[in-house]
Parts: sequence; structure tokens; C-alpha cells
Amino acid sequence: MSQSLAVGRRLARKAAMLQLAAGVLAAIVAGLAWDATQAAGAFTGAAAAALGTYGMARLALGGGIQPARIVYLRMLAGMLVKWLLVGVVLWVAIARLRLPPLAVVAGLVLAMLVFPLAHLRGASGQRIRQGDE
Repeated sequence: MSQSLAVGRRLARKAAMLQLAAGVLAAIVAGLAWDATQAAGAFTGAAAAALGTYGMARLALGGGIQPARIVYLRMLAGMLVKWLLVGVVLWVAIARLRLPPLAVVAGLVLAMLVFPLAHLRGASGQRIRQGDE
């Protein structure tokens, strides 16, 4: 396996875990400030983002070394899968489970804000390690 693919998989796993951690934090705050349904909604929104991130990474980074057009199509398909998973989880949370929509969307937004921060920290750490070698 290529080293860059392994780094990408680790970074995607780290981003999904940070999104889940943000969801737990949002659920704790919502639970303390309001009630358990708000907390469940906040966590579900963040979990939707984490599930989408994981699905995108599995599809986009799962094919190994391939030609550029195949890689591009896998990345495009991964992004489509991400938003499809997010949409399905949001629909289930709001329409079927009757969780508060504002809490669900707040959890999703918080998790999506954490996503680029995870990548910035991971990318800067990679540059430092490569510069040391």
C-alpha cells in the first residue's frame, strides 16, 4: 500500500473520531442546558457527519493506486455517498425519530466545522515530520 494512501486513511479516521467527539461534547452541553432529546439530536447530527466522513474515506481511498480519472471518480462518488448518508441519517432523526431539528442541525454543523481542523492539524504534522527526515 502507498504511504500516502495510509496517511489519508489515518487522517480520515481521525477526522471521523473528532467529529464523534464533537458530537459527544455537543450532547453533553445540550443535555445540561436543555433535556435528553436535545442531547440525542445533537449527537445524531454529529454522528451523521462522522458516518458520512467514514463512508467517503472508504470509497475514495479504498481502491489503491489507480489512474487519475479513476481516482477522481472515486473521490466524486465518495463525496456523493457522504452527503447521501448524511441526508438519510438526518431524515431518520428528524422525520422518524422526531428529534428536535435545530439540535440535529447544530450537531451536524459543529461536526462539519471540526472536519477541516482535523485535516489542518494532520497536514501540518506531516510536513514537520517529513522535514525532519
